[in-house]
Amino acid sequence: MSKLTEKAAYLKGIAEGMDIHPDTPDHKLILALLDALTETAEAVQALETRLQDAEEAIDQVSDDLADVEDIVYEDEEDEEDEEDDDEDAEQMEDDDYIEYACPHCGEVVYYDPKDFDMEGEHPCPACGKELFPEEE
Repeated sequence: MSKLTEKAAYLKGIAEGMDIHPDTPDHKLILALLDALTETAEAVQALETRLQDAEEAIDQVSDDLADVEDIVYEDEEDEEDEEDDDEDAEQMEDDDYIEYACPHCGEVVYYDPKDFDMEGEHPCPACGKELFPEEE
């Protein structure tokens, strides 16, 4: 029960305790105002309930839409990533880069031969393992 409904019921109880009856015009007006206040409080209570239900439904629809967007746009993002990877690979081939496949996961990595240092560590960007492990 909302505070407005509680206050309306409290005021109605006071009026009954004061023994207000619709015999005089003043008492009639007070009782009519109390009835209007009670009806207004009940209407506000009903609207609050409907608003809460609507907010819950909107949240559910929003969650469902987010799931659909994830499914729909995931494919587009994968295609864009593949296109970007293809473009990067073509650019690297055009610039005389060395192409090397990771012996652990197969990820293709490109190196500029001018900047390559065989003595340094070269972890695979995909799996993190050393691309050129020392043979025993």
